[in-house]
Amino acid sequence: MSVYDRLVRILLVYAEEHKGTIEPDTDLLTDLGLNSFDLSQIVYDIEREFGVVYMFENVDFRSLRRMGDLADFVGEKAQEKI
Repeated sequence: MSVYDRLVRILLVYAEEHKGTIEPDTDLLTDLGLNSFDLSQIVYDIEREFGVVYMFENVDFRSLRRMGDLADFVGEKAQEKI
């Protein structure tokens, strides 16, 4: 399963009504309606899924608002772990 698909699976836990509509240009806040609590849970879930603790430490999450940006970032961090 690709990084992108794994992230979609995580996001759908918090935005199930958007199943099938998450695209690389999807804005996590405005398009999916996620709030700051959702995002904190998603960060935890992503770090657990990819086995990279503190993946988002010192990261301005505003730069990762779009699904494609998030997938690129997580893919890079997961690759660094290897």
